[in-house]
Amino acid sequence: MTGRIPHVAILVLGMHRSGTSAATRVLNLLGADLGTELLQPAQDNAKGFWEHKQVVAIHERLLAELGRNWQDVRSLPVGWEQSAAAQNARDALVQVLAGDFSESPFWAVKDPRLCRLLPLWLPLSDILNVRFHTLHVSRHPDEIASSLQARNNMSLEHARLLWMRYAVEANLGSRALPRAALPYVQLLSDWKGSLASVAAQLGLTWPVELDDAAQAVDDFLSPMERHHKAALSEGVLPKLLQQLCDAYASPPSDARWPLIDSCVDACENASGAILPGVDYLHARLDAAEAGLAAAMGNEKALAERNECMLAELAEVVARLPGRIKLAGARTSVAKVYYRTDDEHYVEERSVACAWPEDATRSTLAFELVEPASLNFLRFDPMDHAGQFEVSSVKIDGIELKSLDSRVVHFNQYRIATPQGGIRFASSDADPHLDLLVSTDRIKARRIEIECRSISAGDEQAEAVDRLLAGRLQTLQLALNGVIQGQAALPAQMLERWRNETGDLRALIEAEARAAAEARKMMQQRLEMLDQQYQVISQQLQRGLLGLFRRKY
Repeated sequence: MTGRIPHVAILVLGMHRSGTSAATRVLNLLGADLGTELLQPAQDNAKGFWEHKQVVAIHERLLAELGRNWQDVRSLPVGWEQSAAAQNARDALVQVLAGDFSESPFWAVKDPRLCRLLPLWLPLSDILNVRFHTLHVSRHPDEIASSLQARNNMSLEHARLLWMRYAVEANLGSRALPRAALPYVQLLSDWKGSLASVAAQLGLTWPVELDDAAQAVDDFLSPMERHHKAALSEGVLPKLLQQLCDAYASPPSDARWPLIDSCVDACENASGAILPGVDYLHARLDAAEAGLAAAMGNEKALAERNECMLAELAEVVARLPGRIKLAGARTSVAKVYYRTDDEHYVEERSVACAWPEDATRSTLAFELVEPASLNFLRFDPMDHAGQFEVSSVKIDGIELKSLDSRVVHFNQYRIATPQGGIRFASSDADPHLDLLVSTDRIKARRIEIECRSISAGDEQAEAVDRLLAGRLQTLQLALNGVIQGQAALPAQMLERWRNETGDLRALIEAEARAAAEARKMMQQRLEMLDQQYQVISQQLQRGLLGLFRRKY
């Protein structure tokens, strides 16, 4: 960026789920440029994250190279700012920011990871000819914990400690910069007064007048977005956390930041007594994860061995006059949710359909009570973990074309399939697939989805079936040739053939029993390691909070 007058940039700081998305969108409506490539909205943030996609990717890559992630409460490694990873991240930021904001006199960047990575940004001020200002968005830590519990299954203790870590590092890293505090509750209750106060604290003038942006901001903000309100009562939080929370919520005055800084210093001193215990427990967690990874590696090796064995058995089975039938699939209930583009999925707008007993493939028909308007639908194939393939979707008899391009979201893993359709897998009890039906609202009365539930051995079984079909056809042709050429097979050949097939059947049954026993033992081992992992994780969370409470 060139020019004698520095541009203005606001760095939006705050813990995940603290309201930074709403605050950043309001800054955008008041004239702040957010860049050309933003993260797309998701189910957990339908109104948008308002985060620069490339900036977030740079931050995530740096944390990974430092051996951390967004939910790690440990301090970053000593001297990380001078590491090669940090320099690479800094160079990448310069390239992205110069490319997007060189012509923008007023811009903003939001990513909760900024709280921990501010030292990475401070040298960019001179390089980019920009003056950084910081906006600290705060929210009660128990409201954040409720949101993270719903989204990430994070415990209350973990979320509280993480909130403290983000607040402390955001404060320490921004003390040399202009700062403003913005409680999320005040943004929702009086955004005009809050943003006027922010402008005064930072010494800025908004490019767009508050009154001129009023309609757009009012349309965007809604108190209904506060899904998780904390039940606040005296003594809910540890003393230091309560003091820090109260300091951020205090009215703007000359005394606010000294009060916040004092609380942050106390929390940082307390962290010094706790973090050695965190490192010890993380080491135990790493050991448990290594054991789990080794067990999963063994499971993979076993699966590969079983795959080879199945291929060999296919050769054998193809020589038999009969064929092996594998175990059937679990029965379950499928569900379809439907909504328009301005609604959320709710139980009141859903229809269930039972799978046929023992079926692994079926066309599931969902009959709506009355025609309903929709743009999107969510398909929950079963109520347990598994792998699923959707080959067609019909709305009132009309098949949706290009299914692959209609996928909005899936839980949890997308799997490539050469046969077409959509294949995905989930390791939890909530497998689902979100599809765009139409950009224009349509009326629907009947939804048909052709789906297959893929069990652990289905793919191998399909390969066996294909081999069986080919080999049985070859055998049939050979037998026809023998029958046409001779009146009957010699009796001794028939007797020998019966003995061989009997031996082969016994071999197959023995191999199948051995494979089943091996799978059972590996599953028991994985379950034991998972239990150990959960126990150590709970000890980490409870132990840290116990240390914190005993000391403060």
